[in-house]
Order: sequence, then structure tokens, then C-alpha cells
Amino acid sequence: SNTTFVKAPAPKLSTAYTKYSIQADKGGKITHPSSTKISIPKNALVNKEGKQLIGEVTIEYKEMHDMGDVILNGVPMQYDSAGRSRCLETAGMFDIRAYQNGEPVFIKPGEEIKVQLASQNTQDKFNQYYLDTIKRNWVYLKRDDLPQAEPAQALTQPASSPKMETLKRDVEVIIPRKMDSIEKKYAKSLT
Repeated sequence: SNTTFVKAPAPKLSTAYTKYSIQADKGGKITHPSSTKISIPKNALVNKEGKQLIGEVTIEYKEMHDMGDVILNGVPMQYDSAGRSRCLETAGMFDIRAYQNGEPVFIKPGEEIKVQLASQNTQDKFNQYYLDTIKRNWVYLKRDDLPQAEPAQALTQPASSPKMETLKRDVEVIIPRKMDSIEKKYAKSLT
């Protein structure tokens, strides 16, 4: 179908991308405010024809650390394993994209971008997956057996921030009211 697989229910509430710039022919190291580290090797990025890129590339990056983030960003968590549907649990996930002059950028075969996600969850029970948006399924990569880093400090914003207060009100009050309203309407339609 032509519908988007990852679709935020309320785009204004979804996590915004943070933009970074690197020189494609030099590579770069990025440290996100959460302490996540992103390493892009030199000459690892190509255009859609597979041609080596030179010059500035824009990297767009965002993280999701809990089920609230996952829901607000519209990330499906159903996982098909050997014909059984399951729901994934997350210790954190990210979305990373790259563009040059508005055109998507790709990773050259044989190269890799390394992302050391600063998870807020210190449990040693998770695997690594990536979301294949074409096949519309999570694909298992490996057991997450990387050395445990110090937990990331909670992402904070001053309590007096009007944007944070509005978001908190929407998540805690308005969304549950709308869901309750839908339940009541549905219950009335059954009677």
C-alpha cells in the first residue's frame, strides 16, 4: 500500500530531528546532547548512483528512549519471528538520515556508520534490530553485547519551558481524554 509505515499520530508532538553537518570526504564525529556518539568514516557516503560524495552533507538524527517516544513518533513495535507476532521492548532507538543538496545520501557498500546510543536503560537483555520500512518488519541484527557505558543523564529541559508544559499537558490530559471519549462513543454504538 502507499501508506507510510512509520507515521506519527500527531506530527507536532513527534521528536524533532537535530541537524549536523560534516564534510563527506573527511568524515566526522558527532556527539549528540544525550551523549550518543556518531562516527562517519571519510569517503563512506555516496549518492543514489553510487558516486562518491565530496563537500557538505547534512545529517538528521533523532532518538526515542521509551514507549511514550515510540508512540508519539508512530514507530510500529510488532515483530514477526518464525511466524509468531510479538511486541518489541526498547532500551532506545534512533533514526538517522543524510542529505546533500536536498537529495538522500547512502552508505557505500563495505562501509558503516557507527552509532553508540546512550541508552537510559542499563539492563543487559536487549538485541539490536533495524526497521525495514520496505518489508515492513523489524530485522534482527545481533545480541547487544557492547560494553555497558554509564547511563545517559536524563534529558532535561527547564520545567518552566512553555513547550514542555504544553507537551506534558497533551500527553497526560488531552490524549487520555480523547481516548476515553472514543471508548465512550464506541461503547454507546454497541448498545
